Amino acid sequence: MRELPVELSTQFFKTGGSNARLSILVHIDAKHLPFRKADGRSDDTLTVVGGVFDRDGKYVVGTQKIVDLKLRDQTLNALPASGITVKTNLDVASGDYIVRLVVRDSEGKIMSALNGSVVIP
Repeated sequence: MRELPVELSTQFFKTGGSNARLSILVHIDAKHLPFRKADGRSDDTLTVVGGVFDRDGKYVVGTQKIVDLKLRDQTLNALPASGITVKTNLDVASGDYIVRLVVRDSEGKIMSALNGSVVIP
């Protein structure tokens, strides 16, 4: 499902032994968000949910972030060039993982779901 233009990328760095910090980066193309005008600002709320699953499909760790956007016109006009990036850090052990991501917006009730994979040696 890809109603919103969203890109998923991952990075990791070892924190010692078999442990690592996994960064999930979500880039959202803001020009396709259906903002609502209120009090002279463009409003929208994004819910970003990420989950990490092992190679057997078992849930390992996850996160949810709420991004409240209340943008002035000047800021909104600058967004399409840069978009919105949401970053989350999760602690995991070495292994092969599937990262599942869902992004939902409150105004247009649209969403995107993506999967990615990462191998942490």
